[in-house]
Amino acid sequence: PAFFFEGRAAANAHALIGAVAGGALGFALARLCGGLRGVLLAAVPGLLVMAAMTSHFGLAFPNLPPALDKGFGGLMLWFYGFWMIGGLTGARMNATGRA
Repeated sequence: PAFFFEGRAAANAHALIGAVAGGALGFALARLCGGLRGVLLAAVPGLLVMAAMTSHFGLAFPNLPPALDKGFGGLMLWFYGFWMIGGLTGARMNATGRA
């Protein structure tokens, strides 16, 4: 698949896309749900599903090479980490009354 290119530029692009998407999603969820609880209620099940998919990568993605499991797991942890950072930022803005 086109998303799993190799090389340094592709890895940097993947990290940037994961950080921006995760942070924006977490921030929006915190602002819409009114706090960090909604972010965590969505992120924790996602983390558990991604852990299962990474440990059974060959079953979840039979058309991808099994060597991509570490990259996929790392990208998902990066995404959910920024999701929680974005959620924390949004929750703090809700608490202080900022627009």
